[in-house]
Amino acid sequence: VKISQKLDRIIPLPNLMYFVSETNDSQKAGWPSFGLLERIWYKMNQVFLWYYLKITPNTKKKYYIYYHPTRSGGTAIKYLMKKQGYANRILGLSHYCNVRNAKFRNKNIIKFSTVRNPFSWYVSLYNSKVGTSHKKKVDYYPKMENNSFKDFFNDLVLFKNGKEGIKKWHYPWIKRSAPYEIAENYNPNYGWCANNFLHYFYPEQESVRILKVENLKEEIDSLFKDADINLNLEKKISNVKEDNEHMKHYTEEMIAEVKKKDRLVFEKFYPEEL
Repeated sequence: VKISQKLDRIIPLPNLMYFVSETNDSQKAGWPSFGLLERIWYKMNQVFLWYYLKITPNTKKKYYIYYHPTRSGGTAIKYLMKKQGYANRILGLSHYCNVRNAKFRNKNIIKFSTVRNPFSWYVSLYNSKVGTSHKKKVDYYPKMENNSFKDFFNDLVLFKNGKEGIKKWHYPWIKRSAPYEIAENYNPNYGWCANNFLHYFYPEQESVRILKVENLKEEIDSLFKDADINLNLEKKISNVKEDNEHMKHYTEEMIAEVKKKDRLVFEKFYPEEL
C-alpha cells in the first residue's frame, strides 16, 4: 500500500469516474453503439492521453481537454470524437470532472467546454428526466409524484425543498457524482444552472474556452482551425434548436426568476436576454 501511495504521488492514478460517465447518454439518445474492441481502444487512448498530459510539461502538438457539464452538447462532442478517431488528441472527461479535480501539467493544452441558454437548459434537463428527450424509455421519473415542470422549477430554481428537492430529480443519488457534489455546496441565491456553472469552472473560468451550443458548429470549427482536427458535428446534432419552443413551459414570473437566479450565466454568454 505504501509503495502504491508513493507511486500515486509521482504518477497520479486516474479515478475510474474520470472516464466513465454516470449514464450511457449516447445510447439513450438512440445513437449507434460501438463494438467492444472499439470501446476498449477508445478507453486505452483516453487513459494514455490522461497520463501523457499529466506527466509531460510541454508538447509540440496542441491537445484539447473537454469538461462535460450536463445537457450542454457534450455527449455529441464525445461521441463524434470517438467515432472520428480523435481520442488521442482530445481528452473527453466525464460529468464528474471539473477544473479543480482534473488538473494537468502540460502547458500546450486548450481546455474547452460548452454552455447552454438557461431557459433551454432547464427544459432539456426536465425532459431528460421525464423521458421525452430520449428514444429509450425512462421508467422512474414519469411515475414520480409531483413531476410537472412547475414542480421541477420549484425544486431546482427556487430550491423550495432544499437538498431533498435536488436529490429527488437526480435518482439514483450517487455519491461523488456532480449533482451530489453540487448539492453539498449549492448556493440557494443561484439557480441550478448557475450552480452547475460554478461547480465546473470556478475559480478558473477564464482558463476554459466555453462554447455556446446554440452556435456549436461554428464555434467548434473556430476552436480547431489551427489544429489538424476536423470534428464534423453532423447536421442532426450540430446545433440546439432555436425555435423557442422551450419557452412555452415558462410563465412571466418564472422567466423573471430564471433571469435573476442565473444572471451570471446570462451576463457572460447571453446578455441580450436580460
